Amino acid sequence: KDASGKPLAGRVVKFVLGNQIVSATTDLSGTASWPLKLSQKNGTYSLTATYVPVTTDVGRFVGSSAAVTFKLQAK
Repeated sequence: KDASGKPLAGRVVKFVLGNQIVSATTDLSGTASWPLKLSQKNGTYSLTATYVPVTTDVGRFVGSSAAVTFKLQAK
């Protein structure tokens, strides 16, 4: 979102889960998502989402990154 709370559409967010990397573009609500077939073995992994401003966004917006722990285990 921008400073006024308006969603930012058309921005690329990079997702990293273990050794898998995908990029998704934000939609009109500012949400980026991508289906991912997990290839990791059971375990605990870091999941990060990163936005880096490019072209006209440089100087207007700052980059952002968030990380969480993702646990993959069999049923």
